[in-house]
Amino acid sequence: MGREPMANIYRQAKQLLDRKDAGGELSWEEFQLIKTAELALILRGCPLPEDMPEAECLEELAKSVEGENNMEVLVGKDEG
Repeated sequence: MGREPMANIYRQAKQLLDRKDAGGELSWEEFQLIKTAELALILRGCPLPEDMPEAECLEELAKSVEGENNMEVLVGKDEG
């Protein structure tokens, strides 16, 4: 059986930021998810906000994680 890919916290955080920017409200849990994703931006050396918007950094990390998940699925199929 195939494994389900892990939830992409960066994709979720980007979607929440987009919703907030469009005037939506965030729950405390959603706010905490964004802050958790932001920690990874700092740890991975994402450019400063004045150089690259936070949403763009999150999008790049989301794509990176999705690419890794796709590779795991392909490798898992070969092992099965």
